[in-house]
Amino acid sequence: MVSAIACQVGWRVCRMGRMIRALVVGWLSMAGTMAQTCPESGGPLIVSETFGRTAGPLPDNQTSYRYVDRTCPDDGEYTRTTALDSACFSNTWHVIPRDHTPGSTGGNMLIINGNFEPGEFYQQSVTGLCPNTTYEVSVWALNLLRAGICENSIRPNLTMRVESADGEVLQLIDLGEIIETERPDWRRYATVFSVPKTSATVVIRFINNQGLRGCGNDMALDDIQLRQCSVCATNPVQIPDVFTPNGDGINDDLAVYLDTMISYDLSIFDRWGTVVFTSNTQSRRWDGTYAGQHCPAGAYTYQIAYRLSGVNSPDKPYVQTGRVLLLR
Repeated sequence: MVSAIACQVGWRVCRMGRMIRALVVGWLSMAGTMAQTCPESGGPLIVSETFGRTAGPLPDNQTSYRYVDRTCPDDGEYTRTTALDSACFSNTWHVIPRDHTPGSTGGNMLIINGNFEPGEFYQQSVTGLCPNTTYEVSVWALNLLRAGICENSIRPNLTMRVESADGEVLQLIDLGEIIETERPDWRRYATVFSVPKTSATVVIRFINNQGLRGCGNDMALDDIQLRQCSVCATNPVQIPDVFTPNGDGINDDLAVYLDTMISYDLSIFDRWGTVVFTSNTQSRRWDGTYAGQHCPAGAYTYQIAYRLSGVNSPDKPYVQTGRVLLLR
């Protein structure tokens, strides 16, 4: 998986002289990056979770953590608050005078003290989405622990997973470690996904992979948003789920199929979010290489923005994302 802020890479796809060839089992290693956001200005805002203005627990089934009606929750607990003062844990947490939401007064943020066990800590269901249409999901987060407080601090390590109603993983983004900062600096994490043609409901899940005991593993979240990237697709692009660039003359290139398409921009991302291929014409297909080197077998993400002939508003592109498995 990939860090949404910076690629924390032990090895990079298609860039090493000695490449590790490993077939990714299933699609669960797919991830998004900050580069995978809605193109242009995006479309309407479908969800904007600001955590309200009043105290009290989240709705049932949104979290497995315990709600507490105090500013400084203990391990495995959470609260909603408009601000944090200097009293939290002997001044080890940041002083946060207000929530992140721009232009708000008295709005809440979600304060989370990480549990000793890794696992899901927040989820949100969204209904009424357009099948075969791409959406962007994003969140603002910060590490509550002040920089330099602990010698061996424990950082929240987050994953954001988007699932269909029947549990199919549509996108998995490793946000990575949320690092300590000198000031309470909010950072935005985002990814895009396409709703399958058989579903109009998705579940967004946040998972903390950190489970160590010690100093840290505390965070604030705010402004979870879901934005539609384009108009609802009535004629989706057809791209194979698998291709085999092994030189046998069969399925050696990744083809894009849609006869009524008048223009498109295609980008292919490796598992760390690096763009390994781009094209703006259907005749230029990906052959499974990058910079003259064979890419290893595994799962890749694509994003395509396209316009159709005979559409009333051709200047507004459709956007579609998906995953393709490269086999050799």
